[in-house]
Amino acid sequence: MEDFEARRQRLVKESGPTGRTVAVLDFLALNSESEYTFAELARQTGISKATLHDIVRVLVENAYMRRSTNGRLSLGPAIIGLGDAAIGSRLALLNLSRPLLSQLAASEGLQAVASTVTDDEIVILARHGDRLVRSPWYEVGERIPFAPPIGTVFLAWGDEAELQRWFEKSDDTPSDLDHDEIRSAVRAARERGYTFGLRVNARERLQLVLHRLEDEETVDGAKAHVGELLAEMKDERYLVAELNESSAYDVDFISSPVFDSVGRVSMAVNVVGFTRPQSKMQIERLGRLLLSVAMRITAASGGVAPDSFPFEIRSNSRTR
Repeated sequence: MEDFEARRQRLVKESGPTGRTVAVLDFLALNSESEYTFAELARQTGISKATLHDIVRVLVENAYMRRSTNGRLSLGPAIIGLGDAAIGSRLALLNLSRPLLSQLAASEGLQAVASTVTDDEIVILARHGDRLVRSPWYEVGERIPFAPPIGTVFLAWGDEAELQRWFEKSDDTPSDLDHDEIRSAVRAARERGYTFGLRVNARERLQLVLHRLEDEETVDGAKAHVGELLAEMKDERYLVAELNESSAYDVDFISSPVFDSVGRVSMAVNVVGFTRPQSKMQIERLGRLLLSVAMRITAASGGVAPDSFPFEIRSNSRTR
């Protein structure tokens, strides 16, 4: 994934006044608990003081940036309104999930992430825990293709028609994807109550391609590679149905669904940032722990697990 420094340089050098404004907001968002003098902000973002002056003035006047009594700068309250509007009805879920995911991240030394599906994309809604070297995908606002083999947590407990629409969702997805292999992984996830994926080279390369999609001049060229990389993820065993007792797995994520009042997946909770391979026992322990968190959020929000969820877990979620 493009790190902040590379993104900052691109925004400042290539994207004009709008890009420089985004670079300022990006920096403050990544350092939301800190305040900066005007000179510090100019140095950190690489924007000239003359240019930064106008950006700061407009953002402060419109409450997207706050100037404290000592003159230091930080994000302003208007950002909250934008975030609430973008998240919409999922804001209550995020408020319920925040303490649970924060505790999970701290106790396991991982990042805990909330995500949802919007149109044809998975959107990262929240992230808890320290920034980790091996979790390059999971920034708040990050968008990931909701296309095979990515996103099984959002459809494993739906019907066959929903699964088929997912297979056909993107014209960029190659027709030679092994649907039977993916279906096998989906069935396994349905039985245990959580999904997981392995870290593969194609996924990291796909992230770079997705960043190119932000540049209008390279959209057509970048889109041409998305389907190919999605197919490579399958070839590199991104999804695994059966776990071997004697094997260790380079896990990318583990996910469990949060259901709404009619049993649809409204949000997924995930753990990411694994620094070492995981055994079958370790994956299952974390999967059950994450599943417990997801069911607590489901129950607290008035949700209910569908009939396709494991019976014992479904029954427990309905009686809480």
